[in-house]
Amino acid sequence: MARNAIKVLKDKGNTTHLLIKGTNTPTINAIRRTILSEVPVLAIEELAMYENNSVLFDEFLGHRLGMVPLTTDSKNYKLGDKIKFSLDVGGPGTVYSKDITLADTGIKVIDERIPLAKLKAGQRIRMEGEAIMGQGKDHVKYQPAVAGYRAMPVFTISENIPAEAMQRIADSCPVKIIEIKGKKLNITEPGDCTLCGNCEEVGGSAHIQVDADDSSFILMLETHGGLSNKDILHQACDILIEKTKGFASQLEEGL
Repeated sequence: MARNAIKVLKDKGNTTHLLIKGTNTPTINAIRRTILSEVPVLAIEELAMYENNSVLFDEFLGHRLGMVPLTTDSKNYKLGDKIKFSLDVGGPGTVYSKDITLADTGIKVIDERIPLAKLKAGQRIRMEGEAIMGQGKDHVKYQPAVAGYRAMPVFTISENIPAEAMQRIADSCPVKIIEIKGKKLNITEPGDCTLCGNCEEVGGSAHIQVDADDSSFILMLETHGGLSNKDILHQACDILIEKTKGFASQLEEGL
């Protein structure tokens, strides 16, 4: 792999892991923070409650509605744009997220099985309101994904390790990525290492050392479903680029 390169380690369902080489901690953390706080998504925010004689207070029900993830159309909806919704369900029965009706048929709830309230006979919830494109820095319901990163580990393994010590080292790994192959220790999946240090503690640093590579990182994304991980990452990078350009312009004007 080239010094500056990106490799997809995992891309399945809602989860994506990327190996990013040739960067540093401030840059990778800026991407993570931008994903969590700047990439806009839709979430229910404003309510007009017409009828609610369930056991849930209006505010409690509003909080539940706000946390229901919605698909997001980033091409047609920008930060601050709104879309109307309504909810009208009578008991007896359970009110689910599938009962939310959105004005734009292209926007849907991601999981229709989320229970919102249980109603007895004679109870009813009737409301309408708006979902708004917002950012995670204003409320957690606008965060498009769970995002994190860890440094890529670098292993230094001695050529002459006693068999007994090799077995102790292999057994000590909590994620089971150290195996004995022939008469040597082999690392099967370096990216899965959590840098816990168990192998060094058990085997001794003379036999094995694990250090963090300060120029290679694994970026981990798990989308809530409103946007794909690819869209989230592209938008975060675009936002950072625009901020960098704006900062550069201010420096030129100020100096």
